[in-house]
Amino acid sequence: MPRFFLVSTAFMSLFAGLCGFLLIPLESQARPEYAVRHGFTRCTTCHLSPAGGGPRNVMGKAFGLRGFSPGPYNSQDVWSADVRGLYFYPENPTTGKGGMGVMAGNLSANLPIHTDEVSKTKLRAVLSHNVGGFPAGAGSPREVVLRWGLKDDSAGGLGPQYALLGRFVSPFGILTDEHRTYTKLQTKSTWNDLDMGAMFSGDPLGFVHYDLAVVNGQKTAGAGIAAGNAATWGGVLNLRFLSTSFPLGFGLSGLHYEKVKDQDSPSAGAAYLMLSLDKLTGSTIKGALMAEYVIAQGWNSTLNNFFTDAAYQTSLATSESEGWYAFLTWELTEKLSFVYKYDQFTPDRKFTADSYTRHGAGFKYYFGPNLFTQIRVEKADATHPTEDQGTETGALDATWAYLQLSI
Repeated sequence: MPRFFLVSTAFMSLFAGLCGFLLIPLESQARPEYAVRHGFTRCTTCHLSPAGGGPRNVMGKAFGLRGFSPGPYNSQDVWSADVRGLYFYPENPTTGKGGMGVMAGNLSANLPIHTDEVSKTKLRAVLSHNVGGFPAGAGSPREVVLRWGLKDDSAGGLGPQYALLGRFVSPFGILTDEHRTYTKLQTKSTWNDLDMGAMFSGDPLGFVHYDLAVVNGQKTAGAGIAAGNAATWGGVLNLRFLSTSFPLGFGLSGLHYEKVKDQDSPSAGAAYLMLSLDKLTGSTIKGALMAEYVIAQGWNSTLNNFFTDAAYQTSLATSESEGWYAFLTWELTEKLSFVYKYDQFTPDRKFTADSYTRHGAGFKYYFGPNLFTQIRVEKADATHPTEDQGTETGALDATWAYLQLSI
């Protein structure tokens, strides 16, 4: 399939399947659910990144108070911290990794550098470092960017309002914090995958937002964990549409990374929806539903610790994959929510009989300002004969508890 058809195909498929999702009694800590519930088009309302996610400002911290009094560090955004822990119990602990672990210990700084009194351009340095966590991320930089505020948020116009230069999470699809989500693994766009490059973001209309990133990776001076996904050059485009009054928001994303000798050029398209249950039901039901459909090509070979059969993975190297994602947050009280997650991944969309499916249900509870736990029980299944044993990121039944503290 030609590359430019990936986004349009994903968009049409998502709308075709949305009704099915809504009929399923369907946070990961996904940011768009807050945006659609409150009608925020600009991610800088809560985050330092104009594409959303990552370190938060004072407003972003306020959303996590949940009726608790703010602590001394919730009223400033010069620095912040994010500590995450996990207890994971797989179906077969003799072959699967299980137990307790520190996922991340992120320290972030938001430092004003310069304000031009004539142009009103504002330059800031945003630095985030993971000082502890899983081996792949421990002791490593995360977001490291210079952020230029080119004009006031209310200015509008087609030109970008923000420009970023450095290392950041690419603005592809729905941004979530869970690194086991199939659609994020499918395109190597998880919370742990960052890119090097430049990003430009703007809000030309009150209900439209765009992010355009030009990225470069392993052919630069960066190496190992400091390098991005694009071995040479690549681009990511994200468009998001939100209204202050309409309950539904949606977005389109596309990415393409340049070809390296003897390798395929990875590309992907995504379409996603965000539904505010508050607006839909007049606050009778509080919460949000998110859904995403992704088509990708050239990424199957990058799925580490996912397939149990190496030969099967090799046979899928050039296949076009597809993935579905849905997440429901139903707020029972201000502090307690029911959560449901649906994942589906087909490594070769021409052979839909071979797929991975995962359902997870549980609860999320706040017991302090920006301090919560989420407990979920997951049931997973793989239909390919060699994949039925499963892996931690693939198809493996599991029970897990997640703890996060942000200040």
